Amino acid sequence: MATRQEIEGYVAEPSETITVEHKSWLDLADEADRAKLAKAAMALANSGGGAIVIGFREDNQDGRHLQSERRPEAIDRYGSDSVNAAVGRYARPSFHCDVYHAEDPVTGNEHAVVIVPGDHRTPIMTIRDCERVLGQNKVYVRKPGPKSEDARTPEEWSQVLDRCLRARRDDMLEAFRVIMAGSVEGSAQPGLVDDPLQDFVARAEDRWAT
Repeated sequence: MATRQEIEGYVAEPSETITVEHKSWLDLADEADRAKLAKAAMALANSGGGAIVIGFREDNQDGRHLQSERRPEAIDRYGSDSVNAAVGRYARPSFHCDVYHAEDPVTGNEHAVVIVPGDHRTPIMTIRDCERVLGQNKVYVRKPGPKSEDARTPEEWSQVLDRCLRARRDDMLEAFRVIMAGSVEGSAQPGLVDDPLQDFVARAEDRWAT
């Protein structure tokens, strides 16, 4: 979870990196804009997570600096439901993003900051296409530039799969720690230990007690 200081920093000092992407205002009632947001979120999710900062445009006449823009009146204030609906329309497996708001200290414009998680156990893939935005059955990642494109090289796929394996390993290690501590029931977090394993442990303890 991002801290308030981090959220405000994304807005006060805008800078595009592998883990932070800045975009102009997107109308989430528009199909192409929903796809743009989903593509950015999926690319960050497959690359370890990060943030999407909404409401900045690149000013080529000012050394390609990011300029704060006021949200157009026709675009509603971003909320968690609309953002996650846009992501869920294109991503499988779907995942939840947190949405925050912060003001630019110079312009006073309010910007939306979408925090994208990165601890996924499987690659995030597109389930449909949107013309000139993204394609179906693609796994998007962040690349140097920075930019969001589908994974194509063995090295890019290796990075995606390594992250997924690490996430699975952490779950497995936590499950083993719970079992070795002898406190499967009541101590295990939901989803870490399968029900058949809990049943087996319970039966074994009953036989031992007998």
